[in-house]
Amino acid sequence: MIRSDNRISTILEIIHNNPGIQFRELMKQSGMKNGVLSHYVNKIESRGMVKIERNPKQTKFFPLNITNSDQKIISALRKETPKKIILYLMSEGNKGVEFSAIPDKIGKSQSTVSFYLSQLVEDEIISIQIDNRQKKYFVKDRKSVDGLIESYHPGIVSSAADSFADTFNSL
Repeated sequence: MIRSDNRISTILEIIHNNPGIQFRELMKQSGMKNGVLSHYVNKIESRGMVKIERNPKQTKFFPLNITNSDQKIISALRKETPKKIILYLMSEGNKGVEFSAIPDKIGKSQSTVSFYLSQLVEDEIISIQIDNRQKKYFVKDRKSVDGLIESYHPGIVSSAADSFADTFNSL
């Protein structure tokens, strides 16, 4: 029983320190094998101890104290291209950025940037304003993004596995 409690505590601590962590990264950080980790993840899920976001390509784990809007921001910051877009827009302050500047600054194609910008707008992380007939993009809630980066960096802004998933998702 003590070993079970220790494993559950370990998993919960990893999730708390790395919100939005994917199963494979959780397996790596916990040192548990796939079947063992699956068993304990099922236990903590059935007890309502974490939020789990399941998509066709990935499963992400979040502590219960993370709001849905923060969950979207964290998920975006864990992917290379959305992270670059968000960080670039934040670096430009409150003046906003035209689309044409973004692909060059982050080193991605226009179609890739357009795809992820659409997702970020849909998730209400990025907003669009019209200025002199030009669309300008802004981070909608800079304070929340700053707070999440400060609280969880580097956990939510770096991961090789998530960079691979970003590449796969853009195909």
